[in-house]
Amino acid sequence: MWRTKSRGGRDAGFNKYWWGWEEIRKMNAVAQKYIDTARHGSTMRIVVGQAWNPHRIMVNHDGKSQTDWDSGMLMNYAGWTHQMEFWAFPTKRSGTIRIAVGQAWNPHRIMVNHDGKSQAEWDSGMKMDYAGWKHQMEFWVYPSRTEDGNHVWGVNSGDAIYYRAGHSGSWEHIGGGLKQVSVSGDGNHVWGVNSKDEIYYRAGYSGSWERIDGRLKQVSI
Repeated sequence: MWRTKSRGGRDAGFNKYWWGWEEIRKMNAVAQKYIDTARHGSTMRIVVGQAWNPHRIMVNHDGKSQTDWDSGMLMNYAGWTHQMEFWAFPTKRSGTIRIAVGQAWNPHRIMVNHDGKSQAEWDSGMKMDYAGWKHQMEFWVYPSRTEDGNHVWGVNSGDAIYYRAGHSGSWEHIGGGLKQVSVSGDGNHVWGVNSKDEIYYRAGYSGSWERIDGRLKQVSI
């Protein structure tokens, strides 16, 4: 699971800029999964550069446009040395979290999702104009690997609902009755319709069914 908290302090002081490399690598691994199917027009390229004395990072320096970064430009720019890159979503998708990037100077560096605020607040659209940081950009990523086959939902001919934790799991009966069900790749969002075409939503295995207004023959995520 990707951790959204900074490993640094709570302000933009000289020694408080740090954001861990391991978090970046995890985010890269998750975002990379979607490049082949969603790169053109639906993702944005995030380019990471590093500098030293002190050691720090920068993403998508605002001296260049997003079009420049999407075209393949490296972060060998304005004194930064290219370190890595990944692709992310410019808008929210089911199961994603929002990454708000702030920057500060002397020395120039970034902070993402300052831990003085919750992930829910960042997801709601809060800017990184906080604790001495100035908002630079934002993007959306999956917080964990998805579509790994570990969340299987199904219904039988009697509209009984079943769940299985992947290939190695066993079928477990879930309360309720649906004629059709659809689940997000991370298993956190389950939608379905019953024999009356009523729509239901459930926040994953640990959630509970919630009636959604309207009627549909089927749903798909």
